[in-house]
Formats: sequence, C-alpha cells, structure tokens
Amino acid sequence: MAEVPDADGRGAAPPDMPPQPPQSGRPTAWSVRGLRGLLAALLGLITAAVLVLGWVGGTASGLRFVAGLAESLSGGLLSIDGADGYLLGELRIKGLKVRTPDLQLDLHNLELDWRPGALGGGVLDVDRLSASELAVATRSSSEPATLPVNLEIPFGVRLGQLRLDRLTVASLEGERVAAPHLELTGLAGQLESDGRIHRFSGVTAATPVGHVTAEGRFDGRAPFPLSLQAALTTTQGGEAYKVELKAGGRLEVLEVAATAEGAGMQGKADLLATPFAPLPLRAVQLRVSDLDPQRFHASAPAARLDIEASLAPSARSAPVPGQSLAVEDWVVTGPLQVTNRKPGRYDAGELPLVSLATRLRWAGGELALSDLDLRLPGDGRVVGEARWQAPAADQPGTGQLRSELRVSGLDARRLDHRAVATRIAGTLALRGDGEAQVLDADLRDKKLALRLKARHGAGLLQVDEAVVRAETARLELSGKLALEGAGAFEARGRLSRFDPRAFAAAAPPADLNADFSVRGQRSPALAGKLDFELAPSRFEGKALSGKGTLALEGNRLAAADVAVDLAGNRLGAKGAYGRAGDALEIHVDAPALAALGHGLGGRLRADGVLRGTPAQPAGEFDVQGQRLAAGGVFIDSVLGRGRVAEGKAGTLALNLDVSGVRKGDEDALLQKASLVFDGTRARNTLRLDVDGLRGHALSARLSGGLTDGPGWEGQLESLEVKGAVPVRLLAPAPLRLSEDRVSLGRAELRGGAGGRYLFEETRWETRNLVARGRLTGVQVGLILDPATRNVQSKGDSLTVGGEWDVVIGEKADGFVRFFREKGDLVLQGDSPVQLGLDDLQLTVSAAASRLAFGFSAHGSQLGRLAGAGSALLERTTDGSLRLVPGAPLLGSASLDMPSIAWAGPLADQNLKTGGSLKGEFTLAGTPARPETAGRIRGEKLDFLMADQGLHLSGGTLVAEFNREVLRLDEFSFVSPNRVKPRESRIDVARLTRQPGTLNASGSMQLASGDGRFTFKAERLPLLQRADQWLVLSGEGEVLSGWQSAHIKGRLVADAGFVELSRTPAPSLGEDVEVLDPRRNAKAPASPFQTGVDLSINLGNALYVKALGLDTRLGGEVRLRSGEGKPLSASGTINTVGGVFEGYGQKLSIERGIVTFNGPLANPGLNVVALRKGLAVEAGVGITGTARRPLVRLVSEPNVPDPEKLGWIVLGRPPDQGSGGEMALLLPAAQALLGGGGNMSAGLANALGIDELSFGSSIDSRSRVQTSSVASSSVTGASSTYRGETVPGQVITLGKRLSAQAMLSFEQSVTGTSSVVKLTYQLTRRLSVIGRAGSENALDGLFSISFR
Repeated sequence: MAEVPDADGRGAAPPDMPPQPPQSGRPTAWSVRGLRGLLAALLGLITAAVLVLGWVGGTASGLRFVAGLAESLSGGLLSIDGADGYLLGELRIKGLKVRTPDLQLDLHNLELDWRPGALGGGVLDVDRLSASELAVATRSSSEPATLPVNLEIPFGVRLGQLRLDRLTVASLEGERVAAPHLELTGLAGQLESDGRIHRFSGVTAATPVGHVTAEGRFDGRAPFPLSLQAALTTTQGGEAYKVELKAGGRLEVLEVAATAEGAGMQGKADLLATPFAPLPLRAVQLRVSDLDPQRFHASAPAARLDIEASLAPSARSAPVPGQSLAVEDWVVTGPLQVTNRKPGRYDAGELPLVSLATRLRWAGGELALSDLDLRLPGDGRVVGEARWQAPAADQPGTGQLRSELRVSGLDARRLDHRAVATRIAGTLALRGDGEAQVLDADLRDKKLALRLKARHGAGLLQVDEAVVRAETARLELSGKLALEGAGAFEARGRLSRFDPRAFAAAAPPADLNADFSVRGQRSPALAGKLDFELAPSRFEGKALSGKGTLALEGNRLAAADVAVDLAGNRLGAKGAYGRAGDALEIHVDAPALAALGHGLGGRLRADGVLRGTPAQPAGEFDVQGQRLAAGGVFIDSVLGRGRVAEGKAGTLALNLDVSGVRKGDEDALLQKASLVFDGTRARNTLRLDVDGLRGHALSARLSGGLTDGPGWEGQLESLEVKGAVPVRLLAPAPLRLSEDRVSLGRAELRGGAGGRYLFEETRWETRNLVARGRLTGVQVGLILDPATRNVQSKGDSLTVGGEWDVVIGEKADGFVRFFREKGDLVLQGDSPVQLGLDDLQLTVSAAASRLAFGFSAHGSQLGRLAGAGSALLERTTDGSLRLVPGAPLLGSASLDMPSIAWAGPLADQNLKTGGSLKGEFTLAGTPARPETAGRIRGEKLDFLMADQGLHLSGGTLVAEFNREVLRLDEFSFVSPNRVKPRESRIDVARLTRQPGTLNASGSMQLASGDGRFTFKAERLPLLQRADQWLVLSGEGEVLSGWQSAHIKGRLVADAGFVELSRTPAPSLGEDVEVLDPRRNAKAPASPFQTGVDLSINLGNALYVKALGLDTRLGGEVRLRSGEGKPLSASGTINTVGGVFEGYGQKLSIERGIVTFNGPLANPGLNVVALRKGLAVEAGVGITGTARRPLVRLVSEPNVPDPEKLGWIVLGRPPDQGSGGEMALLLPAAQALLGGGGNMSAGLANALGIDELSFGSSIDSRSRVQTSSVASSSVTGASSTYRGETVPGQVITLGKRLSAQAMLSFEQSVTGTSSVVKLTYQLTRRLSVIGRAGSENALDGLFSISFR
C-alpha cells in the first residue's frame, strides 16, 4: 500500500516502530479543550460576580437584598425598614433599629451619599450623612472604664457634611427607656481622619439650655494627646450667658479650663480629670466674681458676690483594682470663701452679708462645714460648724442635720433699717433628721432677748416656749400646729408693756397690754377664733382700750363682737357677715380725729349695717364729716346716705355730697361734687357732677344694673367737661365695671376746638389690656413764660391726629401712632418761634413683645429729625410691663438741622443764634446696661446778644460720645470784628487784621462726670458794640463733675472800650421793698457746686468813659471761689492817666488804685484827681472801701477846704467875705464830688444837686432845718428848731453819693464859717454824720417815728 502522508506532508511512522514521546510546546487536544473550558468557566464566574455585585450595589432591589440578608444574619438584633437607592452611591433608609440586652438604637430617615471609588486610596469618603433622629439608650455598667490600647483605624475618613436633626441619649432601666439625659437638635459638623489623627470641626448643636459649638483633634495612638474647644451661648431670664471650655493634655489625664460670663458675672473653673482612674477627678479650682442674685431672680436681694473654692478629691481607702470608686467612698475637702462687695440692708433690696468662710469636707455621705465664719454688716458674726449626713441608699428621708452656731455683735438695724439697733449675742442649735427636729435658740441684747424652744415630729410643730423681751416689754407665746389632717392649731399669749418700736424702728410707739388666744384649723378652709382683751394701754401716746372676739369660717366672718376706743374715737362692730341672713352692725364715732395725728383732722360719724354676701352685698349706711383732713387734703364737708336692699329687685339708693376739697394752701381742687345712685340692682342710674375741678366742670350720667361678682354693666349716657379743654360725649357708650374688668365700648368724644376722639374698644382685665381707637383734629401749641422761660402746653397752632390698636397680655402686640395733620408748632411768647413743620410722626409697635419705635419730624426751620429702635418687653410677676433687662436694645437717630435760628429765643429773648447742626446717634446693649453712642457736628455757628454786645461767629462744633466718655473734639469760633469802637486810641486795624479765635476741647467720663475741658482764645472780639467793645486772649481749663464744675485760667484784655451814659439809669433805692408773692417761695437749693480760679489781666489798651471819667485801666485781678467759699478777689486795678470831668472842670487823675483782697463787691479805694496847672492844684481824694468810702478835698500845697473848692471851680481862692460866691461854689462842689441827681425842683436840676436848704447856725448840737427850698427827699418834710437860739444862718447844698451816703456843704451866709458833712445811713433808723471844716465832729443819729 502506498504511504499516506499526514497533514503536514510527512509520512506516518511504521507500525512496528515504538511510539515517540510528545515534543515540548505542543499540547494535546484534550488539554487544550480543558484549558478553554476552564477559561470560559472563570470568565463566566467573573461575569456573574460582576453582575451580582452590580445588582447588589447599584440597584434598589440589591440594596433591599443586602438589608434583608443583614437582618437574617443578625438573628433579630437588627431591623431595617424602607431601604431605597443603591449601596454604592446614594442610599436612604427610612428606619433602622438595633436591639441588644444593653443597647437600644433607633435611627430614622438615614441618608448617605459616598464615593466607593475612594476606597481604592484607603479613604472612606462620605459627602453627606444625615438623619432626622437618632435615639440611643444603654444600660449602665458597674464595670470601670478602661483606657483603650489603640484608637487608630485602618483607613482614612472624610465626612464632608453631617446633619442630625435630633439626638437623644438615655439609660435603660429594665425594659424601659428613661428620660434622656442628653438631647441635641440641629447637630451638624465635619470629620476628617488619616487613620491616626482624627479631627472634627464646625460642630454646632442646640441644647435645651443654649447653642453649642465645638472643634478639636486627638491622636489615636497612645498616650492619646488631644485638644478640644467648645462654647455654649444661651439666654436665661432675659440675660445672655456665654460659657467657653478648653481641654488638653492626654486622654488619661485631662486639663480642663472653663470660663463663663453673663448677667454681669464672670467665672472660671480649672479641673484636673482622670476619667479612667478609680477617682475620676483630682482637683477643682473655682472662681466667680460680680455675681448678683437679683439678676437671676427679680425678688432676690442685690449683691456683688465673689466666690472662691479649691477642692481636692481623694479616696477614703485604697481602691480595688479593676473597680470604680463609689461616690460614698470619695473624700472632697477644701476651703470656700464668699465675699460680698456690695453689702446692704434687706429692706433696701440688698443682701446683708459681708463674707462667708468655711472648710468643706465630704466623706462617707457626710457634708461637714467646719470653721464656719459668717460676717454681717457692722460687727455681726456667726461662727460654728454644721454637719449633714445623707441617708443610706436603702433608707428614706433627708438625712440628719446637726449645727452649733454662736452669734455675736449682731445689729438688726444693719440688716434691715426697719428694725431697731441691737447688739445680739447668743447660740443657735439645730439637730434632727427627716422625722424629727429640735431647735434651741438663746439670743440676747442689752435691750432685746429671745428664748425659743421648738420641736417638730410626727406631723406636729410645737412651740414649747417663746419669750421675747425688750427692756420692759415682753411677749410670751406657746402653741402647736398639726402639719397633717385638718391642720389644727392653737396658741396662747400675753403682751406686757409691749412696744413695737423695740423690734421695728418704723413702727408706731405703743404700750400694749393684752391677753389673746387663737385656735382653729387650716383645712378644708381656714377657720379660727381670736379672743383678745386690752388692759389699759396706749398707742402713739393716746389712750387705748377695748376687747373683742372674731371668728372666721373660710370667707365668712362667722361672729364679731369688737369695741375699741382710741383717744376718744370709738369703733364698734357686732354680728356676722358672708351668708344670707347675716347682719354686721358697724359704728364709728370719731369726734377728735386730730388727736390721732398723722395729718388727720375733723369729725366723722358713720353708722351702718352690712348684709348679704361679698358677691351681692347689701345694707345701709349714714355718714357725716366736717372739716376733714388726711394726707394734706382738706375737705370742708362730706354728707352721705345709702341703702342697698337684697335681691335683684331690691332698692338701691346712694347720695353723696362733697364740698371744698383742697390740698394744703393751694386753691380748691374742686369746689363741690355730687354723686347720686338710684334704682334697683337690676336697673339703676348714676349721675356725677363736679364743679371747680382745676378750672373745669364735669358732668356724667350712667345707666345700667349691678351684676354678680360684684360688678356693674350698662352704658355711659353722657359725659361733658367744660373749661380750658372742653370735651363732650356724642352718643351713649357701653360700659362694664367689675373688680377685675373695665370695659368701654365704642365711644366718640368731641373737643371744644373741633378735635375728635374715637375709642373703638377699651378693655382692661387682670394682666390683659385691649385698646383700639383714633383721634383727629386735636389742636396743640406751646407758650413760653417770659419770666421763667418754661415751656407750657397751650395754644392751637398745630393740629395732630393719631390711632392705636393695642393688645397687651402675657405678650404685647399692636401699635400706637401720632402724626401731624396740618399747621405748625409755634412757640408763643415775647418772640414767637416757628419751626415750619410739614411732617411729624411718632410710632410705637409691638409683635410678640418685640417692641419697635420710630419718630420723624421735618420743618423748614427745624430741619429733619428721625430715629428708630427696638427692644423686648416682658410682664413681671406683679403684672407690670418692663423692658427685659438682658435682652438686646437697638436704636439709632439722626439730626440734620440747617439752621438753629429758632433755638435762641428759647434761652433768652435777646439771643440770636445761627448755624447748622448734624448728628448721628446709636443705642445698643441691654436695658440693664444700655450703651449709647453718637456724634454731632455744628458749622457756621453764630451767637449774638445785641443788648450786651456779645457776638461770636464762625463757630464749629465736633463732639462724640459713647457709653463711657463724652469727647469734645472741637468747639471753635473764627470770629471777625464787625464794629469799630468810639475810641481812637485803640489800634483797631492791627488787632482785627486777622479774625479772632476761640478753641475748646476735652472729654468727660459719663459714669462719674469727671472731665477736663481746655479753652484758648486769641484776639477774640467778644463784645462788638460801638460803646461796649472788647478783644481778649487767654487760656484755661474746666474740671467737671455731675454736681460740680471748676474753672481755672488766665485772660488778658488785648483792647477794649466801655462807654456809659453820664446819667445812670433810673433805679429804686435800696430802702424800697418790692412786694412779690413769688419771693416768699424758697428757691430750691441747687446741688451743683461751682469753683473759680481765674486771673484777669486788663492789658494796656482798656479804656473807660463813664460818668465823667475818661481813663485807661490796667492791672490784674484773680477771682477765686469753691469748697463752700463765696467769690473773692485779689489784685489791683489802676488807672493810667485820664481825666475826671465835673461841673465844667477837668481833673487829672493822679492816682487811681482799686485793691481787691476779699469780697469782690467791697474793694479798697485810693483815688486822687487834681486840677492841674495852677498855683494850688486842688482836687478830690477817695479812700476806704466801696461800701465805706472816705471822700475828701485835697490840694498841693495844702490849703483850707473852702480855698480848695475855689481853686477847683474858680481857678483861684474864693472871696471869704462874699457869701454869694461861696453859695455858687457849693453846687459846683456837689457836682464835682457826686454828680447827677433826681430832684423835683427845677432849681436843683439846674444846679445839679440833690438838696438845697436854708437853716440857722452850723452847730450840730442845736441846728435843725427850718425850711427846704429843694430836696430829693421822698417826703420833702420840713422841721423847725426847738432848742436854744443860736445866731447865724447857713445855706446847705447836698449831693447823694449812693443809696446810703449823702455829701453836703454848709456855708454861713453872714460869716465865714463852713462845714463839709458826710452822712452815711447804716440802717433805716441809725445814721453816722461826719463834719470837717470850721467844725470837726463825728455824730450818731437815731430816729424814732410816731405815727
């Protein structure tokens, strides 16, 4: 056969050849097929796994499969409800529960969004993890906590956003979950870890006590160093608090520092904690300052407490390894110190405690206070010790208390001003447990002693002995009170010469002697009986006697039989009241009310019977009173009679007339009033007429009926007020009155000037007020009293409107708004001031007690004023409204006043002001600690008082303030001169080439008022009138306080000119008294004190022209006052050259010195003025003081006085033989020495003298005036000589120098004798007369007038 080649062309091996082994690299057919099958199976398995994994991780059904698998594998410990989303992305689980014997976990609405791909980098990356609620409850374990070995994790973690709406942590008590001991809401934060270092940040949560923030980090590898910062902010009782905590160190030993502030308090605590040791706390340091109990509770006393404590925990015995230390095995010791920096009296709302020091020790369930030292105001002190033993865990009760205290130096008046001053010493001992207690007290004082023995046990409080003694006064008392059941009580006592002032300083004086007893029970309603009998006693010094019995059954006076007599005024009551059929007779006969004191007066008599019940009282009364007085109010007469029958149809009649009501010495408050109440309970009318009510008359009529309660319901039929503010009710209005409710329905009133008042609803109830209404067309205005500059509400220049809608209950809601309708607010007076108002609004609103207010005003003269703010209201325990002391207070205001011209006349009718003002103000802080700030700026300020010549212009004001300080940054004037004085000797051009300046600045502490302000003036033209012109410079400072100001500085007159009329302005003499009723009113003493230390230099260009004087003044004067001393002066003022012109003659001023060394009004005088250029230079010399001047004629060389007059007037000596020439010299001399006058006769006016008369002789002992030709005397009286005849006649010319001083000259007509006489009136009856010349004498004259 032919050989058949194989497939690759080679022939087959012969059959007899042995088989060859297979060649390497060539698999057999079956191995290839197996490999291919394996690969296909593996690929199928991977594909299946991927499909399963994709289904499980990427589909909702896969997620539910995994959830079900987890539930089945947990054996019922885990349950998952409502799984949705996918495992490898966003998933949501509606509910997840875990239940183990020691753990219960409930998670609701879990949402997770994470990135599985990050696991490849070893990081668990979660973008968002949130849940609506997580509740965890665990069973407490007795096993001690152990320090972990390692807190590292094998991968990193990034949690971008954690949000948990509510987290609660509680304890498992059996199968019941206790109330949570931790509750957080709104928990949020971030977490990041590299496996070892774990960080959390931005953690925030709300707790029942406030808002918490936290951040920190810790190392997962031993020794686990960590750092933590946390803060808690909260508002409690209207006060804001902040607590900050920092922890550091190692997990095994933590150092914790906490600080707290709020309600004015600051606190700090330092702790050393060992959480894994048997004793988890090693040391505690506590410091608190400025703690005020009143800030935490309004009824608590005010104080400023500083508290310090240093506590060191330890173990009573060595702890057993592996077991935690029980609390009863702790020992805590350390000192406690409390210091009150503001001790005070309890009646003043302050805490009467100075300090408290003790040493605390807690061990074995016992708290011991040793070395207790309590200091009280004054020298009061309480020392001793106290111990409290806690009950065992299996025993009920409150434990046992033992205390032994010693009291010394206790002044009750220093604790409470109502008490008397004491110095009490003694002992207090208290011992007992929860079942029974015993109190022994023995306290003594020189005037006061208390001995008390009391015990409590088995539900009975028993006072075995209570004796109070105060000098001769004594109170003895014993009794008992059952604390269980009906609460029966009984007591018996005696008063012997008892004076309440021995115990309370404000109590009235008395000498009471009485026996009394009381017995009764507290439930189901208070019931009891009091019997008393007064032995002869006195009350406030008046005789007191009486006895009585009072029995009370709940709200019913079951029996009364009382008769009391005080100073002849008798009160009696007998019967019962409170139940149908009861009748209580009451009789008052007080004919001598004035004998009772206390401003009472007059006579009162009243008789009546009270029947019915408190809900429906009935009865009748008759009252008469004459010349009654009480509380400074006087009533001429009261006459009343009334009857109220029982039942709704019972007659009701009341008539009451009152007349002549006044207060003190004022005009009558009302002249007469009449009240008539008539009808029945169901239907009655009331009419009230009042006349002379401060210039008004009122008439009102009501109709309605009485209701149960008691109360009254009906309508206000009419109401009319006549007078300056007339008002009339247009239509009847519903009205309801009761003890706890007043309700007025829709009522409309019309004012006399057309104003309309509409009260839509007005309702007051206990702790609730509702008011709605509006007003329109109400005219208002202001008037300025020219005498007092006080602004009074009077006028009709502005028409305003308003509306209100307010509901005030436990919260306040609503608004009140007033606004301008038309017109302008014109301030009427001597110089009417118009504001040019075109807008005026005031609004106050509230929503849920959040108060908001705003105001705005705009006028062409006023400018714009606007502001707004907010605060929080609350209702206090007594029902009143107040701003929450610790709540935020916010506000702002702005002022833009383009012109202040309107403000000048408010201060003075002659003051003109100009310039503009702008300001911004803010309000912050809390009502308890408000913080205000602001800034005000004024520009182009101008002040002008034309009558005084005062003119300041070009002013700038820059000031700002905050809660602590007011700063005056700039108050300056750049004031040019506008007037040239009538004085050519002043270089006006040089002085006023540049405008003058005034600059002031400084600051003041607003808390104390202490401040310092400096000022500096440079060539300031202060006075700018042709006849009153002054330019000055200087600098100084003002030191201020709220009740004082002290000015210190130095001023220099650069130049000045003062010109006064040659004839003084008319004035009344000092002996003329002007009667003014207002002068009798005593001016209130001002608490403001001023001080001055000011030097004034008159410079070298101050010129004066006044009353014939023309000179320049120089010198320096220092003014000083303060510390209760009046204003005084020191220094001199001198004239430099100049002349004095009188009677046509000019005298050169040789010397003019005014010396100050004491009161400013009485300087020393040294003045010489001469007529120069003659052989004899004669003139006038003045010495002495301003109050006692000495005027004389002088000459050089010295010649007799008649010759001096001749040289002054004639320029030569007079002819001694010519009486006529001497007569001509007299008026000239008078004019020269006095000048001017006020005479009725034309001759005296022509001669310029005050007196011209003829008389006989010049002997002072015998001459009297015989005739009066002309005189300035008011009476013009003449007199004749009644004594010895003396030859010779004289002519007298007199000139009044002042109200007290008269200078006269007497010249003999027939001879050469002459006398110059100076008369000084010391009082209205006593005068001193001095004579010089031919006769020299000093006389005293006392006048007596017979009318």
